[in-house]
Amino acid sequence: MVKSRVSKKIFPLIVLVLAVTLFGLQLNRHIDDPIRADEAAWIFSSVYLDHYMAGEWNHPDWNHMDAIDHPPVVKYYYGLAVKSAGELWKTTDDKDWWFRSSQKISPMTFQSGMEERISWPVLRSCRIAVALAAVLASLALYFLGSAVWKPSFGLASSIFFLSSQLVLYFVPIVEPDFLLIAVTLLQAVFLVRWMKGFGWWDALMAAILVGIAIDTKLSGLIQVPVSVLAISVVIFQRRFDRRSILQSSVIVVIGFVVMILLNPTLHSPVDGLVKMVEHRYMQAVAVSQLSGLANIPIVDSIIVAAKYLFVDFGLIVDRVWLPFGFILSLIGGVYLVYNLISAKGRSGSVLCVIFMALLWGLLSFYSFSKTLWLRYLLPTSPYLAMVMGCAVLKLLSRDKRPPISV
Repeated sequence: MVKSRVSKKIFPLIVLVLAVTLFGLQLNRHIDDPIRADEAAWIFSSVYLDHYMAGEWNHPDWNHMDAIDHPPVVKYYYGLAVKSAGELWKTTDDKDWWFRSSQKISPMTFQSGMEERISWPVLRSCRIAVALAAVLASLALYFLGSAVWKPSFGLASSIFFLSSQLVLYFVPIVEPDFLLIAVTLLQAVFLVRWMKGFGWWDALMAAILVGIAIDTKLSGLIQVPVSVLAISVVIFQRRFDRRSILQSSVIVVIGFVVMILLNPTLHSPVDGLVKMVEHRYMQAVAVSQLSGLANIPIVDSIIVAAKYLFVDFGLIVDRVWLPFGFILSLIGGVYLVYNLISAKGRSGSVLCVIFMALLWGLLSFYSFSKTLWLRYLLPTSPYLAMVMGCAVLKLLSRDKRPPISV
């Protein structure tokens, strides 16, 4: 018991120190790299923070293509970073320029245009914000592992996550993925805690965070079926008692309200979501056709994805690559499935996390296969780290019982 209490205090500090150190070093090496096109796009989108904070929810900019292109929470987040650098975007003129110019002028002219419009203090501030979101994601992964199983599982998962070159590569790049990963993992933490303890605070936080996840990136909608599965498990396990039904209703209602309040384009919820989904689908088709990857063989996509996901966790001996990360993933995956079967209905939280990992894996692989953009693989990193962490702990353990259960 004492050892467990010490672990709960020391392990998150270890994760925090490792994350700040590794991400800080990576950020320091690349904080003054030339600005990328996607970085400029997200920084230009920070205009929506000013509209939202001023209560200008009917401003014409909310009908702009940029407002429909992506939900606004990431734009608010980078807006805070821009504001901390002493600047503020108040119009969509720069984003209009970006849309017009990104495919129509020479790369050199486009690069010069971005550098003229975005100062170094703003770019550095936004890159620091990315690193902070990555640190939060690392801590969220630790707490999810601890909630599902035990602190050592959370620590092992976080260490594998922090060891990923894919994760480190994107730390100094202004993209939405780390904030999305942090929010979805935190939502899963409170969802798992609610499934185990049925506390009102956990139910409320799970509800708030599912609304934030949807408004962070459209793929955050994945947390809706995950939450529905968790609610179904709890209601059936507790045999439709009043408390479980009431708390489930709170998660649904509060999550919906938060989603609407944070996103003025969803004040007509159904029309707004349909418009955003249609737009993102058309954008994905256009990018796939433009890149020439629309008909890429599925086997080739799998090979490329596996290369980038597992290349960090391997060892070359006499020019032969030993993919121990892939082997660990197989062991961890088999053990998790075994656990679900052996626990006989007591592994509701494990079922939800596996379901969540599968949905993110499928979506990430589908998006990656159409573009071969590496950042689409990033959301799979925490779940891959959890599977490998599970395998390591199982291999080191003498206990043959399935310990991960609700």
